[in-house]
Amino acid sequence: MIKAFEKRIDDLETEKRLLDEKQSASPQLAHSFDEIFERAMSFLANPWNIYQNGSLVMKKLVLRLAFKAPMAYDRRVGFERRKLLIFLGYSG
Repeated sequence: MIKAFEKRIDDLETEKRLLDEKQSASPQLAHSFDEIFERAMSFLANPWNIYQNGSLVMKKLVLRLAFKAPMAYDRRVGFERRKLLIFLGYSG
C-alpha cells in the first residue's frame, strides 16, 4: 500500500514538472492589459466614427454593441420608433 502511494506521488510530481515546463514555454501576451484596455476604450469612445470609416465587420460590431436585438424596419414607417428612442436615450 505504501509503495502504491509513493508511486502515485512520483507520478504527480512528474506531471507537475511537465505542467511547469508547458507554462514557461507558453507565449506571453503581446500587449499589456493597459494597452488592450486603452484600445477598447478608444473603440467605444466614438462608435459613429468607427461606423462611418470602418469595414463591414466593424460596422456590424458597432451595431451589435448598440442594440440588444436587430432593429425592425418597415418600408412605409421606417425603424420601430420605440426601440430607436430607447437607443437614443429617451425614456418617455
